[in-house]
Amino acid sequence: MSSEMSGTYQTACMVRAQLLEKYPDAKIELIDSRTNCMQLGFCVLYGAELAAQGIPVASIAQTMRDYVNQSRFIFLPETLDYLKMGGRIGGAQAIMGNIFQILPILTVKEGRSEVLQKVRTKKKAVETLLKIALEDIAQYGLKNVVVHHIEAYEEGLALAKRLQDDLGVQVLVVDIGPVIGTHVGPGAIGIAYDLKQPFM
Repeated sequence: MSSEMSGTYQTACMVRAQLLEKYPDAKIELIDSRTNCMQLGFCVLYGAELAAQGIPVASIAQTMRDYVNQSRFIFLPETLDYLKMGGRIGGAQAIMGNIFQILPILTVKEGRSEVLQKVRTKKKAVETLLKIALEDIAQYGLKNVVVHHIEAYEEGLALAKRLQDDLGVQVLVVDIGPVIGTHVGPGAIGIAYDLKQPFM
């Protein structure tokens, strides 16, 4: 998980330092993923492919650090309430957004959640989510894609079917874990994908 979102990376750095004191010849590489969910998963899977090819550990680690720029995770909350409770947006912004049905399409950039676009109504927001993903894939080429959801399996399944119809590939529907889920809340859906070329 991104060091901007969790203390896990800092803890790992401390543990690494302690281990190297005891085992100075150990090779321990730490990777700040700068992201989460299946965008992180794609980096891990790619790293495993490189390891199976016998690539040196240090080279794999650097490649994985760069690989996050070859993937994206875009997602849409059902409500702004959880973003407000987590301090991601102000109370007035949450109230106005809920009244006027303005939803942010979020992404992870430089380790932090950022607003990519704001769209009025959930239906239009889902269409925009799909449009962004398909435009990225058309420009950079697709390797893998999954749909994420939090207690919104049927909605995730419908989004996955639309992606499958457009792309002609299998699209898995995957839960978002509780750590991320607490920040965006139930009903959130998103798309994570890795690409054949890095974002320019």
